[in-house]
Amino acid sequence: MLDKIRKTHERLNSHTHRIGKYDLALYTTPPQPAAQEPVAFPMESAPRDSTLVRLLVNFEANSLEDSPDPVWTIGANCFDNDGIDEWKFAGWDWSQDCFAEGAGKPIGWLPMLSATPPSAVPVVGQLVEAFDKAEDSWMRKAIELESQMQGLSNEINDFQNTIERQKREIDALEADNLDLRSDEALNEAEAELAQEVVSAADAAIDAAIAKEQS
Repeated sequence: MLDKIRKTHERLNSHTHRIGKYDLALYTTPPQPAAQEPVAFPMESAPRDSTLVRLLVNFEANSLEDSPDPVWTIGANCFDNDGIDEWKFAGWDWSQDCFAEGAGKPIGWLPMLSATPPSAVPVVGQLVEAFDKAEDSWMRKAIELESQMQGLSNEINDFQNTIERQKREIDALEADNLDLRSDEALNEAEAELAQEVVSAADAAIDAAIAKEQS
C-alpha cells in the first residue's frame, strides 16, 4: 500500500504545466506537520541529585537561541549533594561563539532522551504517591492494632490479678475453716475428759458409800 502511494506521488510530480516561461508541477508534496513541542513538567518535580535533565529556561543572558521565548537546554541541580538549591545550565556566548553558563530561570524540565520516557514520569510519580498513601494507611492501622493489643493485654493482666486475689481469699477462708475445725475437736476432747473425770468421781463415791454400809 505504501509503495503504491509512493509511485502515485512520483507520477504526479512528473507532470508539469507551462505558464509563461515557467514549468510548474501539477502536484506538489503536501506540507509536513510541525514537530509537536514537548510538554515540560513543573520544576517542583525535577530531581535535585545532580541528574542531568533537559530544562526549559527563560534566559536572561547567554541564551542558546536568538529568541525572547523560553529555550530548551540541559542542566542539573546538586542540592542533595551540596545543600545549594541552584540550577546550572548550558548557554551560548554569542561574542565568543562558544558554550558558556546560562543565566535565567528554569520553568520546566524533561528527562534526557536516554532516560525514562517523559510519559512514564507522571505514572512513576502517581505510583510513588499511591505507595506513600498506602504506607500511611498501613502505619495508622498498625498503630490502631498495637493500641488494641495493649488494651487486650491490660484486660488480661487485670483478669489474672482478679484470679490471684480470689485465690488468696479462698486460701484465707480454708485456713479459717481449718482453725475452726481444730477448735471444735479440742472442745470435744475436753468434754470427753471431763465426762470421764465425773464418771470416775461418781464411781469413787459409790464405792465409798458401799464400804461404809458394810
